[in-house]
Amino acid sequence: MRHIDEITERTQAVLAQSRAFRERSRAMREEHKALIERASIKSGQLHFVFPSPHADSAKH
Repeated sequence: MRHIDEITERTQAVLAQSRAFRERSRAMREEHKALIERASIKSGQLHFVFPSPHADSAKH
């Protein structure tokens, strides 16, 4: 019976890791979706702004 308990514990640990991974993946997808929505402009294109090392002299 001990062998079955060990297998059950390992299975439960793997399932817990899988659930945690799924939750992290879902949270990252939602975060990426929000970032894309915020970056969207009216024309439907995406506008990405990268910080310039010389922000004072940057030309737009």
